[in-house]
Amino acid sequence: MELMTKGEVCAALSLSERTLENYVRTGRFPAPVLLGRRATWAAKAVENWKQKAYEAQLAFEPRKVPGVHVQSGVLPLRSAGARR
Repeated sequence: MELMTKGEVCAALSLSERTLENYVRTGRFPAPVLLGRRATWAAKAVENWKQKAYEAQLAFEPRKVPGVHVQSGVLPLRSAGARR
């Protein structure tokens, strides 16, 4: 089993140590297993958390708008007179 230190987890998730600690404290991230004084996480647990965090985004399906045709991977351009 591959283990990750706090620094490695923070680097993998682009989080500060303080943010990771807050996520653990509030239950938004799994608690570490202490090996001596070192906090460690199973790499699989970190990957599972990341997958769950992006689940909704990965499942996103754009809604169809009548009269608008969008080619895959191409966003429609606004006309010059269109207002935001």
